[in-house]
Amino acid sequence: MKALARIGAVLVIIGILNFIAFAIITGCIGGSALNGRVDQGKYFVSEHGKDTEVTEAVFFYSRAHSISVFVTHGLAFVGFIICWGYSASKAKNTS
Repeated sequence: MKALARIGAVLVIIGILNFIAFAIITGCIGGSALNGRVDQGKYFVSEHGKDTEVTEAVFFYSRAHSISVFVTHGLAFVGFIICWGYSASKAKNTS
């Protein structure tokens, strides 16, 4: 059970770190491709209604990273539930 709790903690940490990286990179490039658009062969990321033109590579990187945040948030939630369950079972066994 202790190994499972470690896996849960790792999942939570990965989710947090990926979100932090996403927030920093999105701020640096001017937005996210999920909010952006492709118009006449030009690629734009967008945040709060402001479009920023980026290269095709940056656009598709941003799209992939944006999608990965949804995945790692889900994994972080599962990891939290695992850690919480481990903590609850450990408290039950000590009382």
